[in-house]
Amino acid sequence: MKTVCAAAFTALLIASPPAQAMTCDEFVDAVEASKMADLLPELDVRQIADMPQGMMEVVNLRNIENGLMCRDGTFGSFGATLYESAEPDRLRFAALVSALLEAIAPDEPGREKLAADLQAEALEDAAKAEIRTGNFSGTAEASLGDYAVAFGAMKGMIDVRISSR
Repeated sequence: MKTVCAAAFTALLIASPPAQAMTCDEFVDAVEASKMADLLPELDVRQIADMPQGMMEVVNLRNIENGLMCRDGTFGSFGATLYESAEPDRLRFAALVSALLEAIAPDEPGREKLAADLQAEALEDAAKAEIRTGNFSGTAEASLGDYAVAFGAMKGMIDVRISSR
């Protein structure tokens, strides 16, 4: 499954910044300033060794694999994956998703409903795929301002990807 996540994060590398792109620092600051900030640690962002320049990771999101793409300091994408885990990890992941959406679309009142709908759609898509093919795997994507928001579901994991359009 880690290969699937690596492929998803690699796919995010090709995203181009929107017309009024935010910097990576602005993105991280916006996540940390979100209404969910008290449920998340202060983000410790570091360059990932052996990856293209600009590919970073938040190293202190316990049990949540993630990748942050910043080309020349401009926010390009963020992806996070949660594998089967305990309730605190699931709550931390939900808080992270909320904070990410607030960071990219602070004035969009329907962002949390969009996230819930996309997650439900990805799970429904996975359930249908399991009946059809035997593999529990599904996705759902929508636009939120200048960004694409996608959820993926596979047996034992869920992920979220946000990328500039």
